[in-house]
Amino acid sequence: FVAWGGIHGIFLLFGRFTLGLRDKMKHSVLSIFRLEKEHGPAPLMSMIESAWSIAVTFHLAAFAWVFFRAESFSGAASIITHVFTWSRGDVTLGFTPMEFILMISTVPCLVVLDCIQEKRGGRHPFTQQRPPARWALYYFVILCIVFFGVFGQSKFIYFNF
Repeated sequence: FVAWGGIHGIFLLFGRFTLGLRDKMKHSVLSIFRLEKEHGPAPLMSMIESAWSIAVTFHLAAFAWVFFRAESFSGAASIITHVFTWSRGDVTLGFTPMEFILMISTVPCLVVLDCIQEKRGGRHPFTQQRPPARWALYYFVILCIVFFGVFGQSKFIYFNF
């Protein structure tokens, strides 16, 4: 846990210390490609910058979570060194084919919903629907949980930590 917190602290300090340099680099790139308008960067560049920031933050946090979950530093090192290796084993990552297809097909739906929500100023698109449409969605989610959920005796997930 200490290593996990320390890594997040290092990332935070690095981000704070390199903020000025990153701003200079951004403005250099914008001026080289003539993407900067009079009142700031073009909308496309802002979207690319946001996507880049989200991707970098996600990957740095995922890297740090390895240390939270691993039982030792050697275990964390093993996970990190093997994360980019690929064997000809199970492509579905341990899921059944139906679960894998369902998982892969719902990700684009969530991305679309997130984009719609952001364009509407943070309001969820379903809150503006009429009650029958909302309740149909609620029942659909409940049925998905019932049919695809994992039920039975199992330890609480955080007992593993």
